[in-house]
Amino acid sequence: MKKYLPCFLSFLVLGLLIAPMRGGYLDFGPFEGFCLSSFAGALIGYFLLWYFLSKQNSVWTWVAALVGLYLFSLPMHLINPSGTMGHLLEMVIHFLVLLCAFASYRYMKNRYVRYVFTLLVFIGVYWLSVPGYAKWVHYLTFGTPSGMLKQQEREDDVCFLTEEGDSIRLSSWRGKTLVLDFWDRRCGICWHTFPQVQALYEKYRGSSDVMVASVFVADKEDDWEKAREKFRQDYSFPVYHVNWKDAFLEEWKIDRVPTVIILDAEGKMFFRGNIVNAENYLQKAFPVEE
Repeated sequence: MKKYLPCFLSFLVLGLLIAPMRGGYLDFGPFEGFCLSSFAGALIGYFLLWYFLSKQNSVWTWVAALVGLYLFSLPMHLINPSGTMGHLLEMVIHFLVLLCAFASYRYMKNRYVRYVFTLLVFIGVYWLSVPGYAKWVHYLTFGTPSGMLKQQEREDDVCFLTEEGDSIRLSSWRGKTLVLDFWDRRCGICWHTFPQVQALYEKYRGSSDVMVASVFVADKEDDWEKAREKFRQDYSFPVYHVNWKDAFLEEWKIDRVPTVIILDAEGKMFFRGNIVNAENYLQKAFPVEE
């Protein structure tokens, strides 16, 4: 089996090289995090397997590549499946790509057919790695790939606090589609997405059909006061606040931030997800001329 050792070691190194990409520290346009590690691993792995198949055209070459690529990642997934579900789609993508690379090199003798097949493979890999991964992560985070909820129920008339500390009820906004971005002080992603929330607020500020606001979720009594000054330096969209102990958060299935909730004019929740998918919905349902 020594003749398959170079293939095994090469794919072992490939697996180690793409692992840091999952952290989101590198950004190449739409490729970052799992999107980047999935696509980069697929691209390099496909042609790397072709190279080793040119040396030893055997199914064991494919097996050596898989073992090398999954040597560390597969045990981690088996030990902690729930904590590594984000990585699962990447593993599936790489398995399918190496399978396609093996089939194309071994069974497609016409090189033009092989090249067309390879192009189609990478069109599929791109879709799975970018929009596909976005849907997968959204599903893992919010329980729905798009944010749209199948079952719509009218929510209880819960109470929020205004910036001044006054109470305001959910029913005060009946008649409008209500977009609420839930966040807290320590959430870095929340602060990162605020420009998108601000842009959405500016877009619908004069609308009689849509209201965009945010809801600050406090751990401690002084959390809002600590966040308020920093927040108001850059952003002007309305902010209400609640406490993580408020029962309605569990009923609305808000256990992490940022989470965007959309309720219709009757107070029925029909969307739970991120700001990107919320904006996509609003652009289709309430188009505004730029």
